[in-house]
Amino acid sequence: LDYGAFYSGMSFNSFVDVIGEIPDSKSEKHFRSQHTFISDKEGNVLPDFIGKFESIGKDLDVICKQMTLKNVDLPHLQKSARNDFRSYYSEDLIEKVGLRFKRDIEIFNYKFDID
Repeated sequence: LDYGAFYSGMSFNSFVDVIGEIPDSKSEKHFRSQHTFISDKEGNVLPDFIGKFESIGKDLDVICKQMTLKNVDLPHLQKSARNDFRSYYSEDLIEKVGLRFKRDIEIFNYKFDID
């Protein structure tokens, strides 16, 4: 199937190449930079706390505490068998994604180095 610049079975490298060419102002919401959803027009981050999927249990505890709610236990259903996301990135892909999503990487403190 062909979806314009995207097509069924395209490689991750090709996908990154396409996404890298679409600015946020013209990007479909699923491919826009995440900071565009949480920042005002001047680029100021609006929420005082940002939870991440990578630490959802711990971050949900923080939110519950701030709201004086009982902690919620989230079960981990349909766990992925995939390796660490960084293993899918070549040096070239790191550079491309780093340029396209620079502000997201800064705000969310993402890193490609494996500790």
